[in-house]
Amino acid sequence: MPDFENAASWDDADPPTRGVWYDAEPDTRQRGAKPAPAPRGGYRIRSDETWARARDAYLAGETAEEVAFRFDLSMGTLRERARKEGWRRADQDDPEWGYRSERGSSLHEPGAEERLDDRWGHISDDEGYASLAERALYQLRRAMAQGRGGAAASWMRVHDRLMARAEIEEARKAKAEADARRDADMAEVDARARALVDEMAQKARLRDLARAAAQSPAPASGADVARAPIDAELERLARVGADLDAPGRDPVSGSISDGSDGSHAFSAPPGGRDP
Repeated sequence: MPDFENAASWDDADPPTRGVWYDAEPDTRQRGAKPAPAPRGGYRIRSDETWARARDAYLAGETAEEVAFRFDLSMGTLRERARKEGWRRADQDDPEWGYRSERGSSLHEPGAEERLDDRWGHISDDEGYASLAERALYQLRRAMAQGRGGAAASWMRVHDRLMARAEIEEARKAKAEADARRDADMAEVDARARALVDEMAQKARLRDLARAAAQSPAPASGADVARAPIDAELERLARVGADLDAPGRDPVSGSISDGSDGSHAFSAPPGGRDP
């Protein structure tokens, strides 16, 4: 019998059959069963439930990278499946918890207004940043409760930006109120100063008149009857002048007629007579 291990001893008329090399069953008594072939790189089998959850997460607002990482999917396979099955956010219905503006069009499907929470369903056109930040925080909590990580992260960024704007708005409002109070205080001080200046000028005029009345010469003989009203008025002005010069009554000491307006000063006419 030829030695099959030694090729030189082969007989050309009796070559080894293919069964010796190809058809023989492997001997598994020592090596065990043949392991299953390893899957080729990049190919992953996922259940329909996994793909359904990935689709819901993608349409809820998560990015393709977040969905692929969360469900252990290939980016290429995810994008291909999204393209074939039409996973477009623009084709989806608006959520019931969406907002609508008073001037803008409604973001709800017909009949959804009845299912809306009035606290969150409408945005006033003059609503401040702090109130909008509160709305964003509400949506953040809702997204986290629903397991939508991408949407929660987006609402977190919106909340932070709105809070920053709210702080700027509050600072501007406080500055405007402080400026208004300062302007009001300055206006009050200016009004009081003007009133004090007017009062001082009036007192100065009265003092000048009283001094002129005190220095007026006696009337000529026979003119007592015609002079009586003038003397009474001069006497009254003299009393007013004495009152103004009393201590503690007037902050201005002495006469200020020299520094007052010339049109208000009183000077006796030549000859010592009143006009």
